Amino acid sequence: THYQYDSCRTPFRIGLDYCQYNEPRAKAYAAKTSQFFGTIGVSKIVDGYNLDGTPRPLNATGQSAAFIGPATVGAMTAGADSPLLAQGYSAVATRSLLVGGE
Repeated sequence: THYQYDSCRTPFRIGLDYCQYNEPRAKAYAAKTSQFFGTIGVSKIVDGYNLDGTPRPLNATGQSAAFIGPATVGAMTAGADSPLLAQGYSAVATRSLLVGGE
């Protein structure tokens, strides 16, 4: 009933479907998740959301690669000039994100 650790991997899996197989349904799905996370901005992505897009109060602190990494892979479907892709890659490359949340 929430977007949390079991569902945060979905943009990664769907993004790979597009990148490997050029699957148009995957691109359409990833465009929606990329728009959501792109609007929030990588620096404000938290570990968990209600289905209305509001951050889960228990998970609104700290940032983990578990959420940012898959969101970044999903942004690969938008092309190399995607701000979400660039910001997400930079955030993950710091190696300072939490591995699985707090």
